[in-house]
Amino acid sequence: MSYRTLVSSAGIGFFPLGFCARLPYAMAPLATLILIDDATASFTFARLAGAAPSVAMAVSGPVIGELADRFGHRAVGVTTALANIAALLGLLVLADARLIMAVLAGLSQPQVGPLVRVF
Repeated sequence: MSYRTLVSSAGIGFFPLGFCARLPYAMAPLATLILIDDATASFTFARLAGAAPSVAMAVSGPVIGELADRFGHRAVGVTTALANIAALLGLLVLADARLIMAVLAGLSQPQVGPLVRVF
């Protein structure tokens, strides 16, 4: 499929939306690392909390894919995006449960790449 065909079928807004939707993949673990390091002054714990979203994304990816096949890509994408926003806000607010919230943020991360490829 060429880009011209993709733009004609999906619209010109497909590319900026896909770019913005992929930003949390790289930014969430890095932001978690910086946040936890600043809050706890423990770089060891910050590394653990920074790795937690990435590991959780790898674990939840097949589950989210199965749910997308069963219930539709749009419904699962929107649901996981809203859950991810709530988990990231919880990560900012809840001081005592930061590692748990980091894992929840990773588990609820929308799997944008695979969901977009089936378009």
